[in-house]
Amino acid sequence: MRAIAKTKGTSGAVCEIDAPRPPVNAGQVSVRVTAAGVCGTDVHFYEWPEYMAREYAPDFPVIMGHEFTGTVDRVGAGVTDIVPGVQVVVNPHLYCGKCHFCFSGRPVLCDDRPILGCNRDGGWAEWVSVPRESVHLLPADVEPAIGALSEPLSVAVHSVVERAPCEPGDVVLILGPGPVGLLHLLVARFVGARHVIVIGVASDRERLRLAAKLGAITVNASEGDALTAVRRIKPGGADVAYETSGHPDALHLAVEATRKGGRIALIGFADHATPVDTLQLVVKEKELVGVRAYNTNTWLKTMAIISELAPDLKQLISHTLPFSAIEEAFGLIKRRECMKVLVEPGL
Repeated sequence: MRAIAKTKGTSGAVCEIDAPRPPVNAGQVSVRVTAAGVCGTDVHFYEWPEYMAREYAPDFPVIMGHEFTGTVDRVGAGVTDIVPGVQVVVNPHLYCGKCHFCFSGRPVLCDDRPILGCNRDGGWAEWVSVPRESVHLLPADVEPAIGALSEPLSVAVHSVVERAPCEPGDVVLILGPGPVGLLHLLVARFVGARHVIVIGVASDRERLRLAAKLGAITVNASEGDALTAVRRIKPGGADVAYETSGHPDALHLAVEATRKGGRIALIGFADHATPVDTLQLVVKEKELVGVRAYNTNTWLKTMAIISELAPDLKQLISHTLPFSAIEEAFGLIKRRECMKVLVEPGL
């Protein structure tokens, strides 16, 4: 079968390969992949900095891709509650199910949590076999390309609904207008935010334009004082801020621009240590939380809202490319010339 794999632990070394079709073992589901997303983590995996090698350490070659949707075409022994022909999405995180964190409902913190497309073969392939418990039915009224956004949408749901809740009527601040930032915008609007402010820089002009189309108040920090812009909308500061860029300056602004008692969620991956003004957190009782991925039940919430969000989610898809154009996909992301890029094995 056709697949895109990282073939060795060096920068680059990602290419299309001919791989054997995976078997369907007991308790598994075989998914024929329809569409798959390409995200910033995939770009880091491609570039292979030291921290990625330390975090994932797969056996090479490993088929990439952790955001994907497809159709069930076979089921393994013991699987009786799902049938071939249905469209599904897949939670790529595999949990041990035995540790304290799994038992307490926070499997995202499980110490034995391999990820499809990073530690184990993922969804940039014609077929992938996954555990039945990782599979969720995609609502019939949602087209497959939208299903490929389920994984990053689940990150936003975990962030906005579970980790740093946005309450109806809140003024929300989002730092970074990339795909994850705009997914936060959609979820915040869905749960009832009064205003959503999205901040970017000069190279984000097209992304900020899309954010405005999706209902945000946009601020170009390269052209003015972002803090003043936030306080003009709400003098005391935003009720909750979601930092999705990973840039140190954005974290500083998130702390400054959030009101007393406000909530600040860190989603973006910083590539080095970031200073924080802890005095503000202490004397103004601001809450600072980390957000990594999602928990198992988060996906149920995602599937419950994805139909309603589908028209806006479709606007986030800027490119759909064949497997053979994976290098082009990486380049588009690194140059910020896209929003969400999908690859499809059938093209």
